[in-house]
Amino acid sequence: MEPISIDGALEATSGELVAGDRGGHICSITTDTRKLIRGDFFIPLKGRNFDGHDYLDAALERGCSGSIFARALSDAGMRRWSARGAVLIRVGDTRAALQGLAKRYRERFRIPLIAVTGSNGKTTTKDMMVAIASGRFSVLCSEGTFNNDVGVPLTLLRLEGGHSLAVLEIGMSGRGEIGRLAGIAGPGIGVITNVGPAHLEFLGTIEGVAASKAELLEAMRARGGGVAVLNCDDPYVSRMGRGLSLRVKTFGMGPGADVRGESVRAEGARVRFSMRFRRAERAVTVTIPAAGIHNVYNALAAAAACEELGIEPGEIAERLGGVRLPPMRMELFSRGGITVINDAYNANPASMRAALETFRGMAVDGKKILVMGDMLELGAAADRAHREIGRLAVECGVDLLIAVGELSALAAEAAREAGMADGNVVLCARAGEAASVLRERGREGDCVLLKASRRIGLEQILKEITQ
Repeated sequence: MEPISIDGALEATSGELVAGDRGGHICSITTDTRKLIRGDFFIPLKGRNFDGHDYLDAALERGCSGSIFARALSDAGMRRWSARGAVLIRVGDTRAALQGLAKRYRERFRIPLIAVTGSNGKTTTKDMMVAIASGRFSVLCSEGTFNNDVGVPLTLLRLEGGHSLAVLEIGMSGRGEIGRLAGIAGPGIGVITNVGPAHLEFLGTIEGVAASKAELLEAMRARGGGVAVLNCDDPYVSRMGRGLSLRVKTFGMGPGADVRGESVRAEGARVRFSMRFRRAERAVTVTIPAAGIHNVYNALAAAAACEELGIEPGEIAERLGGVRLPPMRMELFSRGGITVINDAYNANPASMRAALETFRGMAVDGKKILVMGDMLELGAAADRAHREIGRLAVECGVDLLIAVGELSALAAEAAREAGMADGNVVLCARAGEAASVLRERGREGDCVLLKASRRIGLEQILKEITQ
């Protein structure tokens, strides 16, 4: 991070200086006292179950240089901060202040910025774009899934003069969030991977999900334009570019795509396919170290965005071949002769379906075992969605279904109704119980797919069966 003057911080946050020297600078920012390094500026945030203002004294003792705060301080507290020569800026809302500071800071840097959103594949697509672009650019990117109204501003505040490209993932928890974050980040290239039944608890319908994803494009239009990179095979995404003053570039498997995937072949833990670029009038062969056609779509999205940066098809193919995908996304492990596919980072109906379709196409010597945990945040659609996945598991040739959680029990019931034998359906309350079932019933040559929403913690199963 490059220094921000106190005057600049006051202007960006609409804050009031109540202690300290106006002539100083903010040189680093943290929102977590556990990670605070001496000299950091501390911004306490308030959440549903916590208030960072409770840790203001701890921040001061650890050597912070100042704070942007919203909760009233006692007279004794003000004296402690003044005695240390620390800067205090009072604002109405610290989260909004963090975002305002990040927006003003981002405007210093005249570099291209790519923002990616979608119901599935955001993190993988982001990581593929970084792998492709890092050969030519000094890239700042979101760490992990640092994609919310705190993560995006903190990522932008890591920009430095040496960066020549930024790649950000933008997520959401409700309407308006993607538009607000895109307005802060100022992307020139916006990528939308797909629209699926995720966050229905907050957004109500899949049409509501689509409208929220489209906020990225509206924010770009409001800032003067850019390039919309859209999945032309997704019926919701393909309509998004209409009527906006943006140049649209498409990716997909259909003949109309600007970057098209063809001749897809699964090769164990890899996928090989041809990638055809309309603009370059050229096709290249790509091999990505990840299973599943959904990862082909992620690669096409990343390639389409990176072609806009001037990167040639041959270089794109070469760099995609060496990409390292994020953990718990179709990761393959071998444990005692059993193959385990760890796709337990998160789940919604679309990603669960994609994982099962990949599982269907895998040749195994033993049983196909699905360890399925609850898919969360689906609201009124939850019961129906879990039942559909239970039926799909039978269609995809799952031999043993281990269901973890109350909602997954509905999938188990639907699987029985679709013809799966009672003895091949096991209900578990927690991941630890599922691990015990696997130890008891797993055999050499079996293949196990782990898939659930993040809070279910199915990755514990890998640790337990390893032990």
